[in-house]
Amino acid sequence: MTPAVDSAARRRAALLLRRLVSGRIASDAFEAAMPDSRDPAIGAIWQSAWCFYSDGAPELSGRHALHPIERRECLRWILFLDSDRPYVWPRHRLPAFRPLPDSTRRVSLFGGRRRARAFLGAGDYRAWPFACPGDEAAARRHPRRLAGRPGQARAAH
Repeated sequence: MTPAVDSAARRRAALLLRRLVSGRIASDAFEAAMPDSRDPAIGAIWQSAWCFYSDGAPELSGRHALHPIERRECLRWILFLDSDRPYVWPRHRLPAFRPLPDSTRRVSLFGGRRRARAFLGAGDYRAWPFACPGDEAAARRHPRRLAGRPGQARAAH
């Protein structure tokens, strides 16, 4: 059974992640404000975002800013949170960092070869946290942000 999607918690997590990635919120404020939820996507994305900051760099700005590849990765996570698609991946540590089933060092982080294989077998890892590239493509075609809504005028800024 697929766990329920907690849309309100995902919206909050997406907002916080956008602020973290852009350097507008400190890592400790990000952690403190992250919503508590039974939605497994919230925990998986929080664990993954944790790897991008340290206690020595309170904000991801200046010389501590994310590399463009890391930023693009985080933007996919935000797109996923905004999509309300179910999170199908098994629970384990550091889900955004691909376990390599044949690498002893990487597998030890993920709890063994069997868990690494189960995780990688849950979907197409290239699209994580989406289940497959098709889900990601569909979310990109219908983004919640920066898309406007048919029949609605955009608000003046």
